[in-house]
Amino acid sequence: MSRDLRLRAIFDQAAAFYQDARPDYPAVLYSDLLAVTGVAPAAHLLEVGCGPGKATLPLARMGFRITAVELGDALAAEARHRLAGFAGVSVITSSFEDWEPPAGAHFDLLYAATAWKWVDPKAKYAKAAALLARGGHLAVWNADHAFPAGFDLFFAEIQEMRRRLAARSDGTLTRHWSAVLTAGRRL
Repeated sequence: MSRDLRLRAIFDQAAAFYQDARPDYPAVLYSDLLAVTGVAPAAHLLEVGCGPGKATLPLARMGFRITAVELGDALAAEARHRLAGFAGVSVITSSFEDWEPPAGAHFDLLYAATAWKWVDPKAKYAKAAALLARGGHLAVWNADHAFPAGFDLFFAEIQEMRRRLAARSDGTLTRHWSAVLTAGRRL
């Protein structure tokens, strides 16, 4: 497995902080997604890499049935906790590549919010195509950082530290990243 695909497991180490540390996706993203795909709340959605449910929760609130697949045990537990009130939502702990859907399962929309890059490129499109219902849609999006003129260099320095710690992959990330998040909240 490539270095990038090994790094995808690191997010699970910070599961308790992930939901609060990342900004929500804008409401217009969801309205555009529904307008472009034409899916409505009766549709069955498949989310790849749901994390703690950042993108799952707004769609669950709209009444969609959602099967969410999450690689990390801790992230999947966070998602289950946050989505407990939605009977039509289930969270499966597995990689997308290894997940075996129920026989005959097809989805109207398969989506990945900032997670598609972590799925093995040799498997992701073929598996997605096999799981989509006739006329179904694949939607992927990412959250990237934008730096306005005069932005605070502290953010860039923290990102560099995060990259170095992640490269070590020896458990140090959780201790240091937790300290950074705590310090950042006090600023």
